[in-house]
Amino acid sequence: SRGLGDVYKRQPNDRGAYIYLDGSYTGDGQFDIDTLSGWGAPNFQGAVVNSYTEKDVVLNAVDGVMTFTGNKAGDAGGAVYNAPLALNGNGSMTLNGKSVFNGNEAGRGGAVYNEGTLTFNGDAEFSGNIATGSGEWYGGGAILNVDGNISVAEGAELSFTGNTSNSYGGAVYNGTYQNNANGTIDFTKAASVTFSNNHAGANYSGGGIMNENGAVKLGNGVKFENNTAGAGGGAIMSTTGVANETGTATPVATVEIGTGAQFLNNEAGSGGAIHNQRGTLTIGENALFQGNTAKTYAGGAIYSETISGYPAAKVTIKNGARFIGNKSETSHGGAIFQYIAKDASLNSVLDVQGATFEGNIAAKTGGAISNWGGEGTVTGTFKNNEAGTYGGAIYHDKYETIGFPYLTINGGTTFENN
Repeated sequence: SRGLGDVYKRQPNDRGAYIYLDGSYTGDGQFDIDTLSGWGAPNFQGAVVNSYTEKDVVLNAVDGVMTFTGNKAGDAGGAVYNAPLALNGNGSMTLNGKSVFNGNEAGRGGAVYNEGTLTFNGDAEFSGNIATGSGEWYGGGAILNVDGNISVAEGAELSFTGNTSNSYGGAVYNGTYQNNANGTIDFTKAASVTFSNNHAGANYSGGGIMNENGAVKLGNGVKFENNTAGAGGGAIMSTTGVANETGTATPVATVEIGTGAQFLNNEAGSGGAIHNQRGTLTIGENALFQGNTAKTYAGGAIYSETISGYPAAKVTIKNGARFIGNKSETSHGGAIFQYIAKDASLNSVLDVQGATFEGNIAAKTGGAISNWGGEGTVTGTFKNNEAGTYGGAIYHDKYETIGFPYLTINGGTTFENN
């Protein structure tokens, strides 16, 4: 059962899919794909649908490349919808060869919707895909991953360019919904990963990636450039919230970024590059944050906050990071803003292990770093940073917390012309 015939001649089934698999499917799960264009249905999914099977489905690229273009689904997964019996540990999908997703559309997961195990065994390009829906658990211009696991093969090259969501996650939305799951995206084996010119909705977050209660792992050399979000996180928004399924606590949102990451000219309301909301963020050595902007609130490059009833926000920035020319246009923290609400029982923690802050600007406090009630340690070089009110380099205030949190400036830290 390899393939289902000529894509240009086969008539759509009632679901509008080229391949539609459900629990009644008994084949071997192997399909050869060349180009799939124009598939999908207004109320259903897109071109390839794997729904509640227990099969390990494999899509094999013909002549090394499979292309999904102009597919459209009213529901989810304009090109690929993968929702096998994932919580039973059964069923998966693998894309062998290079995958190209261009101009696909769906209410959620413009190109790909995943609830199972999905592996890209080769390069993948996502461009010009769109998620048209709005609201909670809608979004992911290129990919929406809910409770599933997405990974890539060693040495793969991934690119996300010009994808759009009317809701969360201009390119990728990763999340955990059910309490016995943990939505995970793991790109650590990739040779390169780039996110450029992706956009989240005007009142939504995560221009490149939206991570809600899930885990995102990015390898060395990842690049985010010119991504935007109307609310938080021009490149990445990571938040720990409450699961919709039962209303109980869910896993802490985590983002791990390898060495040599670049965040260039990203823009959002707060956290021009990254907004970390009650989650854990780890940034590897030699990262570059340059030209990122918070348009309406704080954190030109990074915004991190803790509020009552949720886990503490933790940010670790390893040695060699550079924050150059980031800006909070109307508020605090030209490069970094850390905040803790007055009724929070756990504190925000910032650990800067060795960084250069140069030419960052805040309209109000903290040209480089503004810390409102959080704790932390800072080692670095501060040069030519500027604040409109207090703290040309660093501003530290207890805000409304009980006691006085400590911000330790380690030996060897230097300040010049702030």
